[in-house]
Amino acid sequence: MHRSRWGLVAALWMLVAVAPARPAPARDWRTAGGSWRAQGRQPVLLWQRAAKGTAAAVLPRVRGTTGCWRCLVEPAPGSGEAGVWFAAGSDRKRGLLLTLGGGPAGGGLFLRDAAGKLLWEDPLAPWVPYTPYLLEGVVEKNRVRVQLLLWDRKQLISQSPWIARPGAGTKPGLLVLHTRDRIARFYRWEYARTPLSPVVANAPNKLRLRHGPDADWAVVGPGRWMWHTPERKVLRQTAAVERTTAIARKLGGAEGTWQCRVRVQPGAGGAGMLFAVDEELQRGFNAWLGGNHGAGGLMLYRLPDQALWSSPQDTWHYDTEYLIEATLKGGKVSIRLLDAAGKELAASPAFDLQPAEVGRPGALAFMTWLGCAEFWGFSAETQADAGEAPATAILGADWRTTGGTWRLDNAGTLEQTGRDPATALHLKTEATQGVWRCRLQPGEGTRSAALLFQADPALNAGFVGILGPEVRLESLEGRVLWRQERFPWQAGTEYVVEGHVLTDRVRLRVLAADGTTLLAESETVYVSDRNNTRRGVLGFRTEGGPVRFRDWSVQ
Repeated sequence: MHRSRWGLVAALWMLVAVAPARPAPARDWRTAGGSWRAQGRQPVLLWQRAAKGTAAAVLPRVRGTTGCWRCLVEPAPGSGEAGVWFAAGSDRKRGLLLTLGGGPAGGGLFLRDAAGKLLWEDPLAPWVPYTPYLLEGVVEKNRVRVQLLLWDRKQLISQSPWIARPGAGTKPGLLVLHTRDRIARFYRWEYARTPLSPVVANAPNKLRLRHGPDADWAVVGPGRWMWHTPERKVLRQTAAVERTTAIARKLGGAEGTWQCRVRVQPGAGGAGMLFAVDEELQRGFNAWLGGNHGAGGLMLYRLPDQALWSSPQDTWHYDTEYLIEATLKGGKVSIRLLDAAGKELAASPAFDLQPAEVGRPGALAFMTWLGCAEFWGFSAETQADAGEAPATAILGADWRTTGGTWRLDNAGTLEQTGRDPATALHLKTEATQGVWRCRLQPGEGTRSAALLFQADPALNAGFVGILGPEVRLESLEGRVLWRQERFPWQAGTEYVVEGHVLTDRVRLRVLAADGTTLLAESETVYVSDRNNTRRGVLGFRTEGGPVRFRDWSVQ
C-alpha cells in the first residue's frame, strides 16, 4: 500500500516538475508534535505520519511580508484536518491557518486566524484523500484571500473574497505545515509574488449549490449541482452519477402550478421535476422525461415508485429546451410538456389525489438519472415559501440581485436570509453626490452587512461601508480607504449607515438606532475627481447570515 502510494507521489512529481517555480528548500525545518519523515536531500517532500494529535513543521526559508505562500497538500483518509499556516510566526501566535477538513462533515476548506476564529469557509469544497491539492494564501498590507487548486496548479476549486487582515504588521511571515488528527504529505512549498489565480467572479465555490441541514437546499445522492452563473438562475447537475436530486426547501406549497425549463444533456438516462415532495422522496409526484434515452416520453409518477401515466416515446430529445408544467388543484394532479415556444407536446389526464395528499404541502425538486441536465425558469408560484404570496419573493425590475434569498415585504423591509455572499442593487435610488443612508439589522451568525453607495450597476466603481466586528470604508475595486478595528457588532441590533459623497471626497458614518449616537466615523478620504460627475445607485451586501434593511434613501 505505502509503496504504491510513494509511486503515485513520484509520478505526480514528474507531472508538476514542469511548473516554472521551484520549491524553496526546507533546510533548517523544525517540527512540533507528530511523526515527520523527509524525502530527498533538501527535502522535497515532508510526510506527517501520526494519525492523532496536532503537528507542525516550520519552514523558516519560505518567508515574506506580503505576497503568496503555497504548498501541495495530500491528506490521507480521516476526520481531522491538514493544511498550512501562512504569514505566520514560528510559534503560530500570529498568522493564518488554511486547512482541508476540520468541518462538521469532515471535508471543506477553512480559514482561521491565530486565535482559532473562523474567517471564511467553503464547507462543501470537494476533495478526496490521497489526491494532492494546492493551498495558497495571498496577503496584501490590509487584506488577505485564499484559494484551492488541483495539483496541476491550473484548475481552480475554491476561492475566498478579500478579507480584512487580522493583526496586520510588518514582520516577515513563514510557512508552517499543519495537521490535526490526520496523516498528510506536503511538497512544492514556495513563496511567490504573484498568485496562481486572480480573483474571478465565477469561482466554482460561488456557483456551487449550497445544501445541508441549515441551507435552503437539500441534495440526495452523489451529484454535483452548480449554478451556471453567479446570478443563480440556471441550475446544472454536472456529474455522471446514477441518480441525484436537489430539493428546494423554500419553494413549493400544497396546491397550484409548478413550472420549470429543462435541457437533458446527451448520454443521460433522464431528468425531471418533482413537486409537492418530502425530503425523503417518499411522498409527492415526479414529472419525468424518461423512457428511451434521448428519445423518450413524459411520465407521471407518484412517489416513491407508482407509475400513473406515460406519453408515447420520441416526445423529448437531448440538448433541447422544454417546459415541464405540473398542476395540483381541486383534488387532482396532471402534468404537461411544452416546447420552448409554448407548444404543447404531451399532456396527462387529471388523476385523483389520495385523501392524505389533499392539502399536503411539499417542496419543488429536480432529479437526474445516469447523466447531466440543467433546470431554470422556476415558476413564480414555486419561488415563494408555502403560504406566502408570490410577490414577496420577487423584488421586481427596480432591483438587481446576485446570490442569497431576498424578500421585500409590504412595509418596505428588505430581508436577505441566506448564508452565502449576496448583493442587491436598487436601480431607482440613484444620484451623483449626496448622503446615502439605510438602516440595517443583522441576524444570528451574520459576519458582515454593507451599504453600497454611488455604485456602478456592474460593481466596477463606487463605494461600500462594511459593518461587522470592524468597520471599513472601501472602494468597489477592493481598495481599503479607512477602517476601525473594533465595533459593537451584535445580532438583533439596528444600525444607521451613511455614505457621504462630496466633491473629490467620501466619508462613512455609523450611528445607533436612535439616529444620533455616533458609533463610527471615517476621516474624509480624497478620491478621484471622476466621481464628481459619475452617477451611481444604492445597494446592499451581506455575508454569513440574515440581514434586514429599511429606510434607504439618498439626499
